[in-house]
Amino acid sequence: MKAIQAVLFAEPIADLVWDRILLLRSLGLDGRFITVNSFESPMAARYEAGDANGTESPGEYGMEPPAGYELIFSGPSEDGESVWALYARPLTPLGEYFMRELDEARVREAMP
Repeated sequence: MKAIQAVLFAEPIADLVWDRILLLRSLGLDGRFITVNSFESPMAARYEAGDANGTESPGEYGMEPPAGYELIFSGPSEDGESVWALYARPLTPLGEYFMRELDEARVREAMP
């Protein structure tokens, strides 16, 4: 999983949108990149109080995955003003394989 993150997020998140979406497409995936202003989200009060830092579930910030898409990665922007999420769905057998690999990597990382 960390290797996948390193490839997908090799540059600052501000530079993400098109080149990472094209990378996902080359892996047989369709990607959607969504951002929300942290201070205008359902978490605004907690965020301003310092009780939230953008690493919580994107759903807590009011983001919903597009129908048929799975969350790949999410986190706070570099300036702390927004929270981003990258969702993907498989388009090809390679994409299905890649999504399975992501799921298995998450399980392995969660093990003690």
